[in-house]
Amino acid sequence: MNIVLIASYIKNENELFADEIPNIETHSPFGHLQIKYGFILTRLNILNETITEIHSLHSTNIERIKNREYVSREETLRPIVKCISLATELKILTDELISLNYLLNYYYTKNCWPSEIEIDCIGAYLNMENKKGFEAFNNHTKTIDTINDIGNAIKHSFINSEIIWKQNPSPTPKLFAIHQKRNKLNNSAKLYEISIPELITEYNAILEDIKVVFHNYYQNKHSRDSD
Repeated sequence: MNIVLIASYIKNENELFADEIPNIETHSPFGHLQIKYGFILTRLNILNETITEIHSLHSTNIERIKNREYVSREETLRPIVKCISLATELKILTDELISLNYLLNYYYTKNCWPSEIEIDCIGAYLNMENKKGFEAFNNHTKTIDTINDIGNAIKHSFINSEIIWKQNPSPTPKLFAIHQKRNKLNNSAKLYEISIPELITEYNAILEDIKVVFHNYYQNKHSRDSD
């Protein structure tokens, strides 16, 4: 079973990413940003428990179905519910990382804090014409768009519950979502799907780029202040 976990704390097999959290400014009017960043990483790390459980539940159900064993309705739905939790939390945490990036980029380029977080979610980021200052995310817009689409379908689309009828005979668990814009019948429904290992692999690449960019923010600000 190929389980890919979120590398929020892991730099390699023996070292923790937490050891490399940059010295983000702590006196922000929006709160203690270093603690906020650490809290995001902790929540991402805890999501690995959900990912592991999804794999286990899905694998068990597939094996029992293959062996013609009875699988109850609750046992069938449990991994789907866990997938919804994973998708929702990933969207929320990505929104927060985008907000944090906006604050840090603003502060380290203008040497002051904004009065509001203008880019505070995936949607606002994707709608930007000029994405300068969001280099950590700019090579991953397809993945970010997918996270946003699935998260919004879960949150807003009434017919998303129909994913319970979507069969996945593959041994690899997937995230599914059905979105009908504004819940209007004249808008066609769209199905989104992505395998969880593929999504998490791509998400780890985003986290790695965020780590580099956040370090560069601090190093550039520190060098500038020392001149």
